[in-house]
Amino acid sequence: MRTLSADREPGVPVRVFISVPPLVAERPTWPKRLKEITRYLPGAEILTYRNALDGTNDYFADWRALVPQLDGLVVIGMKPRPRGFVHRIARVARREVLDLIAAGKPVLLHDLTRKLVPLVDCRRQDIGPREEPALKMTIPSGWNPKADNPTLRAAREALRPASCVARDESRLAQPSQLQLPVGPM
Repeated sequence: MRTLSADREPGVPVRVFISVPPLVAERPTWPKRLKEITRYLPGAEILTYRNALDGTNDYFADWRALVPQLDGLVVIGMKPRPRGFVHRIARVARREVLDLIAAGKPVLLHDLTRKLVPLVDCRRQDIGPREEPALKMTIPSGWNPKADNPTLRAAREALRPASCVARDESRLAQPSQLQLPVGPM
């Protein structure tokens, strides 16, 4: 994932697709949730079905054309229990997840209480009919969004615009106040 941010040229936007079930997107709380996700991905261009895909053409053909332009995916599943750790990801979102994983791009699961969770940290189980399975993703019970998690850090780093990365590197190259000598030498 480090190469994703390193290979990105300054000025090229980071494009992250939010895969959201229609039932969630129609809730009155959806704009607030989308704003929260956007806050966790500063500088990223956020795309959803409504603003990225035509809707009149074949969805899967449009999706295949969009995948190379994406830098990452945030998927939202349906939860059987409000405070639970299990998210059900429908077959269309499953296809989106597998396409981004195959492309080597970060995929995150958004949970209201646990925030962004890298899918690689979750337990995966195919459910439903074999021809068109859905996914059941289980977040680890000890997941803490405030803990220093290396996979979350790597995913968020990969989804930062080059301008943010360059700005951070230049700030790190300058000596901080604590590194300067104090008093006469």
